[in-house]
Amino acid sequence: AQEEDPGFPAVLVVKSASEEWEFEEISRLNHRTFAEEIPQHRPEPSGRLVDRFHEENTYVIAIAVARLLGGQRLIMG
Repeated sequence: AQEEDPGFPAVLVVKSASEEWEFEEISRLNHRTFAEEIPQHRPEPSGRLVDRFHEENTYVIAIAVARLLGGQRLIMG
């Protein structure tokens, strides 16, 4: 019998971001990606980076056990 990989979540939810904590995690993930890994933006003391199109974006995210794993922003129109 094949064992379940304990590092892989048993339940993965893909959804449009709607909760405040999801947007907070998105801004932290954006900062980590675009200010630390790809120095496209200046690091912020808050550790958050909010996209200038945030109000127009739809964020499709993947969540496992109330932890944001990743996401993609969609620009509509």
